[in-house]
Amino acid sequence: MAKHEIKLRKQLIDSDTLQRHRNYSALLKLHERAKRVRKTKRFFIYTLVIAVVTVLLLIVFSYWVLKLEKEREPKHGIKKVSWLRKK
Repeated sequence: MAKHEIKLRKQLIDSDTLQRHRNYSALLKLHERAKRVRKTKRFFIYTLVIAVVTVLLLIVFSYWVLKLEKEREPKHGIKKVSWLRKK
């Protein structure tokens, strides 16, 4: 006898096996629903993580740009002369 025939003989159909296969369609529906919920949850979590990282990068970049603009300003405070001064 081949190995697969020995395995088949060991796996006799009993009442527990019949009961498990009787509700197979309901079990499959539950599995598909759970899988869909996991995919949806994973999608929203990844979207949230990407949004948070993007916002943090924008904050850091804007801080960096403001710092560069401050450094470009003259340090001694040269005053601009206004030709249209009102007295």
